[in-house]
Amino acid sequence: MLEVESVKTAREGALVIFEKSNARLEWLETERVLKVTRAGFVPGEALRACHEAGLEALARNGATRVLSDNRGFAPPSQGVLDWIEADWLPRMVRAGWRYWAVLEPATPLGAMSLRRLAGIYRGRGITLEVFEREAEALAWLREKPAWSGPGRRAAPGEGERVSSSPGPPSPTGRSAPRRKPPGSGRSGAGE
Repeated sequence: MLEVESVKTAREGALVIFEKSNARLEWLETERVLKVTRAGFVPGEALRACHEAGLEALARNGATRVLSDNRGFAPPSQGVLDWIEADWLPRMVRAGWRYWAVLEPATPLGAMSLRRLAGIYRGRGITLEVFEREAEALAWLREKPAWSGPGRRAAPGEGERVSSSPGPPSPTGRSAPRRKPPGSGRSGAGE
């Protein structure tokens, strides 16, 4: 089990579970959302530790929803990207991750990297939306099932889930249309 780098209350209902080298990870208890914030370049070791802490928190809470504040995002090295795709992402999906709300990176390089990652994640069954404001992202996540534990019934349009085993359910492999492509401007109601 990972050691928690930092445990403190950031705001009501939020618990900081990791904070190191421009990366912060919070569990938003009232929302049942794992929130990741990256503010600039995060060295490979710290980024892997943040991702592992996120995996542990998501699995421990039976959660399905992640909010990434990528406005300050700087792309990681190719080696870290390869690790994310081949090792970490499949484990996150097995742990129950289904929904990813992303606050769009401010830089063109960050937006381009996000587009690449979005395609990979969608291919693994993650439903992804890109937003400019956190309130919009959280509102979208609230519409999604918050729990992936045994016995959970599928939401409308979500497909069947195996619920007879004590482990996390299988990924659905489904993906909803995005509200906006990464790097393409504003997202809002009515789009």
